[in-house]
Amino acid sequence: MVLSDYANIKILKYEPLRIHYCKRIKILDEKAKGRADIIIPYYHSDGYDKINSMRAQTINVVNGKIEKTALKNKDFFKTKLDEHRSELKFSFPNIKVGSIIEYSYTLETGRYNNLKKWSFQTDIPTLYSQVNASIDSKFNYRVSYQGARLMKKYREGNYNSWMLTNLPAIKPEPFCLNEHDYIEQINFQLESYYNSSGFKEMVLKTWDEFAKDLINEQEFQKILKKVKEGKEIIAPIIKPNDSDHDKIRKIFDHVSSNYEWNEYVGVYPSKNFKTIVADKKGNAQDINLLLVLLMRSAGLDADPVLLSTKSHGFVSKSFTFTDQFNLLICNVHLDGKDILLDASLGKRPYDLLPVRNLNFLGFLIHENKSRWVEIPVRKKTRTVKLVNMKFENPEKIKYKLEVAAREYDAYNLRNELKNTDIKKYFFDNLVREAAEVSIDSVASKNLDEINKPVFITAYITDKNLCVTNDEFVYLNPFVDYFDATNLFSENIRYFPIDLIYPFERSYILNLTIPEKYEVLEYPEPLNLKLPEEKGFIKFASSLNNNNFQLRMTIMFKDHFFLPNEYPYLKELYDLYIEKRQEQIVLKKKT
Repeated sequence: MVLSDYANIKILKYEPLRIHYCKRIKILDEKAKGRADIIIPYYHSDGYDKINSMRAQTINVVNGKIEKTALKNKDFFKTKLDEHRSELKFSFPNIKVGSIIEYSYTLETGRYNNLKKWSFQTDIPTLYSQVNASIDSKFNYRVSYQGARLMKKYREGNYNSWMLTNLPAIKPEPFCLNEHDYIEQINFQLESYYNSSGFKEMVLKTWDEFAKDLINEQEFQKILKKVKEGKEIIAPIIKPNDSDHDKIRKIFDHVSSNYEWNEYVGVYPSKNFKTIVADKKGNAQDINLLLVLLMRSAGLDADPVLLSTKSHGFVSKSFTFTDQFNLLICNVHLDGKDILLDASLGKRPYDLLPVRNLNFLGFLIHENKSRWVEIPVRKKTRTVKLVNMKFENPEKIKYKLEVAAREYDAYNLRNELKNTDIKKYFFDNLVREAAEVSIDSVASKNLDEINKPVFITAYITDKNLCVTNDEFVYLNPFVDYFDATNLFSENIRYFPIDLIYPFERSYILNLTIPEKYEVLEYPEPLNLKLPEEKGFIKFASSLNNNNFQLRMTIMFKDHFFLPNEYPYLKELYDLYIEKRQEQIVLKKKT
């Protein structure tokens, strides 16, 4: 547990930036003893960073008395990692459960524009965290807040001291690809300063300036200037009577099918036009800048767009820094709408962005028309499972299972089946987990038609679907294994829930009851909605003579939920799982 975490920032006129750090941690169990090994990274290049005034000690209570063991200068080790980076290492002695470790140091640097952000939370609970800033009026820093508590406490007014207490640990949670997007944190950025002549020097560029400088970089122009060569590539691909949408699809299909991604992402391309075309391989920037060029060569309004992938984190509009972004894609503006394209992940529908890209905002870079672009999320991804069952022998039930997958579900299913036997995949993922289930036959449709839904049909025999005795049959109406686990099992949620995209899962059972049986019990109907109708679960069943039908649908119309909405999500999914356990009870007619 962090007992206290403290930083005091001082930036005085004509003096280095100084930050004094002091941290105190209590060791609560054996697993936490590794906290006694400390590593402090810094930059040694050009003498920028210096670490001074190192102090460290272990505090124990022995026989009711406080015992302190201080580290000496020889206990601190500096290691050079490369030509720019170094680290300071030290370890605390006499560590026991209950020990308190305390260390402090001062960092001096001449890099005023590199004031690090302050995170109030770590991967263990923090009782007290505070940062103070004393900055000379010569420097103008922009301060931005992240985190609900911080923004609520300091949303108005100017401050030079910030403090929070009783902060939970940062722990990974399901459906949160980057928890650091939501932790309590302050960001500092040097916006401008007054030089020795008293004139104001701007450090932080405007977004228009940022875009203009970037697009004119030589690495970009080596690709984007090759319009003549681009026209030669697309000449056999598109036809004179093709619509603009046809052109977009054909060019995208050409690039995504013929150019291989080397699994590197970033902002700057690594190759020129000639090398990309010759190698047929490159990083995401190489491939997508080529896509921009070919779209422009076809007369389309295309531009590069920078974004940050979901695992990389959110982009802040407050700071114009390249390292906020880690991916470049293509945008085509057509009929007043943006069509975002990423050809680096192989064959896919051109208008279906990879899930890594669905991170709210991208920044379009252009010499004179840069702008922010909303990253669209498709309205709904859907999978429907239809079961037609007619049994004569309850101990050996045969049924037909049809699966129809669309949008991201179809794309994911195609990828799963690339290197997997379809029968094995079907058994491992789509049918109920049971030892006595056999797949008699299975067939697929549209696996190679990327713009169409994927259909899979299987004929299955299950010897363990029912529990029987002389009088009753207890039938499990859900034969599938997919979606049978609870997505929201934790009782408390600290971070928002990001389902990536809206989705719908439907299950339909058509059951023909043998003449010698009658239906005694079957699941009751259910209709539960989330607040603001952001999702729902519907469960309905009906009996008409000897034909029984069950329909169950769970749908999320939105993909992003705040922590205070979590209890509703949990209740919804708890009921979904509960309804899947209910049975149909048949009784032999007398």
